Amino acid sequence: MRIPETVIESVRQASDIVDVIGSYVQLKKQGKNYMGLCPFHADRTPSFSVVPDKQFFHCFGCHIGGDVFRFIMEIEGLSYPEAIQFLAEKAGVPLPDVELKQEDERAFLRRRLKEAHALAAQYYHYVLNQTKYGETAKEYLWQRGLLDATIEAYHLGYAPGRPVDHLTRFLLKRGFTEEELTSAGLSMKEDGNKKLRDRFLDRVMIPLEDVGGAIVAFTGRRLDDGKPKYLNSPETPIFSKSKMLFNLSRAKRTLRRSGTAILLEGHLDVLTLVQSGLTDVVASGGTSFTEEMALLLRRYVERAIILFDSDEAGLTSAERTAEILLDQGMEVRIGRLPDGQDPDAYVRAYGHDKLETDILAQALPYPAFQLERLRRGVDWEDATERGRFLERAADVIARIPSPLERDQYAQTVAREFVLPKETFLEAVGRARRSYLRRQKKVQINGMNSTTGGLLSIDSSERGPVKAHVQAEERLIAAMLDDPSWVPRVMEHVGDAFVTEVHTVIVAHLYALYEPDVSAEKLRAMLMTALDEPQHKDQLTHILLKMDEVPPLTEEAFNDLVAAILSPPLQAALKEKTQALTRALEQGRFQEAQAIKADVERLKDELNALKLTLSSS
Repeated sequence: MRIPETVIESVRQASDIVDVIGSYVQLKKQGKNYMGLCPFHADRTPSFSVVPDKQFFHCFGCHIGGDVFRFIMEIEGLSYPEAIQFLAEKAGVPLPDVELKQEDERAFLRRRLKEAHALAAQYYHYVLNQTKYGETAKEYLWQRGLLDATIEAYHLGYAPGRPVDHLTRFLLKRGFTEEELTSAGLSMKEDGNKKLRDRFLDRVMIPLEDVGGAIVAFTGRRLDDGKPKYLNSPETPIFSKSKMLFNLSRAKRTLRRSGTAILLEGHLDVLTLVQSGLTDVVASGGTSFTEEMALLLRRYVERAIILFDSDEAGLTSAERTAEILLDQGMEVRIGRLPDGQDPDAYVRAYGHDKLETDILAQALPYPAFQLERLRRGVDWEDATERGRFLERAADVIARIPSPLERDQYAQTVAREFVLPKETFLEAVGRARRSYLRRQKKVQINGMNSTTGGLLSIDSSERGPVKAHVQAEERLIAAMLDDPSWVPRVMEHVGDAFVTEVHTVIVAHLYALYEPDVSAEKLRAMLMTALDEPQHKDQLTHILLKMDEVPPLTEEAFNDLVAAILSPPLQAALKEKTQALTRALEQGRFQEAQAIKADVERLKDELNALKLTLSSS
C-alpha cells in the first residue's frame, strides 16, 4: 500500500523548506532566497540556495537539488517513505496505517532496529539502577563524579556478564527475530557456537543517539582490565561510527545560538562537562575524527574549540582534527590543558568557571597553536633548523584565508627572527600559491566524487550543444511557470527534446498536465514523480533560472522551438549536401539524383517549420 498523494501533499504543505533546512544548515536571507554552506560537499563559500516561494533547494557547487523530501532523504540517509514519515512526525501530520514493510523493507528494518535499541537501553538502565548486578557499575559512575540526574538523563546502563544471553532472550520474548538482533549489533554468534548471545557483557553502557534523538548504538566500557577497554556497536543500517557525534542531538539548539562547539574525544568527558554546566559540547567518541563528522558539525556552528587530552597523542589528534575542520571552512581554536590533564579530570579538579576562564577563553587560534608546536625542540643555534622552521611557518601562515591575518602572523615571525618583513612575506606568498594550486585540485576531485563524475547540464563543457540545451531548459521553465504552455510545447515540439535528462523531465510533465492545474501543484508533482537524483538536480537548476528571464512571449516561443527542431534538420541537410557533392564529383549521377531529392525534402521541412511557427 502506497502513501496517498493527498497525504504526501499535506506533509509537504506542513513542512516549510526554509524551516526544515534551517534546522540543519545556517541560512542567511539574500533577496527572496536563502543561502548557506552546502551540507553535501566541502563548501567554503555559501553556494547552497533555498527558494521559499517554490519550496526547493539547489547547490551551485555540487548541483544537488530537490524538494523538502529529497533534502531529508540525503541528509538523514532515509528512503522516500521514511522521509515522508520523518517530516509527518515533525509536523504533526497523521499518516494512514501504511504497512512500511510492504512499502519499503529497508524502512521497516530501520524502524525495527531503532525499537530494539530503545528497549535495550531500558533494559541496561534497569539493570544498573534496580538490580544487584549493577551495583559495581553504579559505584564506578559515582567515582567518576557523575550524579544520578546525569545517569538518568543520558539513560546510562549496565550490561551484566552473566548470563551471556539475558538481553537476547529479553528481546526475543518481545517479538524480535534473531536476524533483527544480529542486524542491530545487539546479539552475536561466537565461532563454533550456533546459540545467540549478547554482544555487550560486563560493561557500563552509554547509548548513542542520532541527530533526531533516537538511540541507534551503544558504547560499553569494561569495569576490569579486560580488553578492549571500550567496545562500540558494529556498523549497522542505522549506525555509522564515522558519522556519529556524541551529544549532538541534545546540544544542537545551544550550538546554533552560540555558533561555537567544544569538541572533545571521550563520552565521559562530555557527561562531566555537561554536568558542570557546559551544554555546547560534543565528542567523536574515541574514534578518529572524520570528514563526515566535520560536515555534520558545520551544519550547526562556524567555530570549534578542540579540547583533547594534553599528552602528545592528544595534541597530535587535535592537529589532525583541526585540519579536517579547516577543510570544511570552519574557524578552529585549540584549548590547552595542563600537562597530564584531560577535560574530565580538569573540571572535577578545578570546576566549570576555571575551565571557562583559563582554558576556553585562552584557546589559541589554530595557526598560533601550530607555530607554538613547531617551536618545540628546535635548536635555535643551528641555522638549518632555523631555516626549516621558517619554511614550515610560511606553510602554516599561507593557509590562513584572511590577508590581514596572514600579514600579522608574518610580521610576528619576522620580528622574532629579525628578518625583513618583505623577505618573509615573499616566502609566505610562494607557499600560498602552492597551497591554492593543491586546493584547486582537491576541490575538482571532490566535486567529481560528490556528483559521481556528472556535472550539471549547464556546464561550460557542453560545447556546441549549449544553445540547443538552453532552449530546452527555457521551454521547460516556461511550462513550470505557466502550465498553459504545456499543450503548445506538446504540439510543436513533442518528444523532440534531445538532452536525455530533459526527455525524462518533459515526459513526466506531459503526463502530469491537466488543463486546470496550478504551476505550484505541477512543480510539486513533478518533483515527486522524478525518481533519479540527477533528474531532480537538473529540475532545480531550471527552476532557479526561472526568475532570471522575463515571461515567455510568442516570438520567444517560436525562436526556442526553432532552436530545438532546426539543428537536427540542419545537420541532416549539411550531411546530405556534402554527400551530394561527393556523388557528383565521383560521377555517381543516379545516386546523386536520390540524394538531391533528400536535400530538397529537408529544405522544405525547414521552410515549413518557419512558416508553421510564424503563423502559430
